[in-house]
Amino acid sequence: MLDSYQIFSKKQITKLTDFKGLKVGSAGLNLRWLQGFGAAGVGGSLVTYYNKLKTGVLDAIMLWPESVAGRKIYEVAPYMLKADLGAVNSKAITVNTNTWKRLPGEVRKVLQESAIAYRDRVAKQALAKAARSIAKIKANGGTIFVMSQAGRKKWANTMPNVAKFWADSLEKKGLPGKAILASYMDTMRAAGQPIIRHCDKE
Repeated sequence: MLDSYQIFSKKQITKLTDFKGLKVGSAGLNLRWLQGFGAAGVGGSLVTYYNKLKTGVLDAIMLWPESVAGRKIYEVAPYMLKADLGAVNSKAITVNTNTWKRLPGEVRKVLQESAIAYRDRVAKQALAKAARSIAKIKANGGTIFVMSQAGRKKWANTMPNVAKFWADSLEKKGLPGKAILASYMDTMRAAGQPIIRHCDKE
């Protein structure tokens, strides 16, 4: 699990209009977060961002703090816009459905319990690493600007409905994309999570 994506730039960014004309690097699908307010999204690889920022190929990047601190990218992009664009979880215990059906009940129980414990442990580690990384960025001269909730709401409503796009792409493959999205959003709503945009209802 990674902490939330933020914007790291050569010049300070505090509002959406500051993005106009900037070349912002990030992973392919993440570039959708930059559509709608004049930024030019540039696909790229984490290992190339330092040099691309240093040489002017990029003006900013969208990454998580741990990756920036670990590679000293704050040396060439000392400004962080803390917009909390979203986290990524690529580490989870999963089991193929056919395999799951063949497993004894006691094994299923252990896996289910372990999955919850593993999730919680990884989440705590991600947040702790993020806090240490932000402290390192500050200690090395980094400047952090926290975007207001109003600014985040404007950002969310300006960009395309990427969740709906994802669901529609699954539907075209014969998969229940809309049902998955609705189930996820319903779970978030039931848990009282703060939701800026109800993408499944648009």
